[in-house]
Amino acid sequence: MVSPTAIRPLPQKSQSQSVLPKTGLEPRFLKENTAETKPPTTVTTEGDHEAWKCNSGEDLPIISRILNNIECHLSSAVYAVLGTLPCFILGIIMVMVWHIVHGWTKHQLHHFIREFSLGVIVLNIFGNSNFPMWVHENPFSISSFILCVEAIIFRVMDWLNVKRDMKKNPKKYEQISDLQALNRYQLLSTNFMNVFLLFVSQGTLGLFYVYALNGRKGKWDHSSGWRWFIGFLVCNLAGEDEAGASFAYPFWLKLQNAATTNPKMQGKKSRICGCIHMKYEHEIKCRMVMSMVVNMFIHRIIFCTAPILMSVADKPLDFIKDCLAVFFITKLDDLDNAVSFAKDLIKKQKIDKEGGNICMEAEDEDYNKEVLVSEENLKETVEKLQGKMADMQRQITELRNQP
Repeated sequence: MVSPTAIRPLPQKSQSQSVLPKTGLEPRFLKENTAETKPPTTVTTEGDHEAWKCNSGEDLPIISRILNNIECHLSSAVYAVLGTLPCFILGIIMVMVWHIVHGWTKHQLHHFIREFSLGVIVLNIFGNSNFPMWVHENPFSISSFILCVEAIIFRVMDWLNVKRDMKKNPKKYEQISDLQALNRYQLLSTNFMNVFLLFVSQGTLGLFYVYALNGRKGKWDHSSGWRWFIGFLVCNLAGEDEAGASFAYPFWLKLQNAATTNPKMQGKKSRICGCIHMKYEHEIKCRMVMSMVVNMFIHRIIFCTAPILMSVADKPLDFIKDCLAVFFITKLDDLDNAVSFAKDLIKKQKIDKEGGNICMEAEDEDYNKEVLVSEENLKETVEKLQGKMADMQRQITELRNQP
């Protein structure tokens, strides 16, 4: 009689053909590194956690094989350093310190500290095996909740800072001459229905992104730590010109205050679709809410979780496509150049005086022969032209002096 504790033989199939049961939702880089679960071609290093496709790649060209192995070891290094519980705790502490310094002192820490700390927190939520199973089952939902709460805290700090400054210098917040519109939500001359449809489009794209990540069938196995790190750098070092402007709460607070105190805006009404009248202050609040949803919540969720999506891209070309798709969603509402809000307000009031647009975008009219760009951009353009003309004149002079 065979003892019930005796080791049972393997099935008739070979070990490589046998189907191993799933052991939870741990990402591949955090599974236990055992010889029984690794294919024979796996290349391992000390402390390796089964990172991105660490195989010898006999079927690949020699250059691809070398690059694949380099990425394997870099991925293992990233996860060994950042995908740990101490780094997760340190990330939480650094985020708290950053907000304290931002909200209660005159000094400012670099925004990269905040972004990197949040990135490490999200990375651990998706892959740290020390967390309970309910975290592994809902990593995207938990990450999105934490990111939204953190964004709200950041804007509350902005609100407190503006309120304190408003008490010291109230007249500063009645003027609109220094305001610059960076996106179509801030551009009041843009037809309200066009702005609303833009909001619906961006919101739908954002929801598609949420749906794709939250319902991903493959979960987060075979992720590359190095691709996550490069994706994080791309998302956070690209700048607002490529990544899109974030939600500017001080701009909206100042605009709301000007709508009730500035004579140019106080008591004025917009005409939506040529028939619906809405006060400026109410339209500003609606535009602010739409901008907040897109440029604060969706923007924050996308840019903190996009590196996770890029880390599981099967091919390098898919990695590049994911980068472009992320930037497209967040830049859809951005303007090519900053627009002076005071001049844009003149344009809006003229449109409203003429009866408003019948649910269509305003035509580009050149009234008063003024271009709706900032004076700084104009001066910079003039200086560049003058420099080029001086260079051309110098070259012409040199050619004339030649024998």
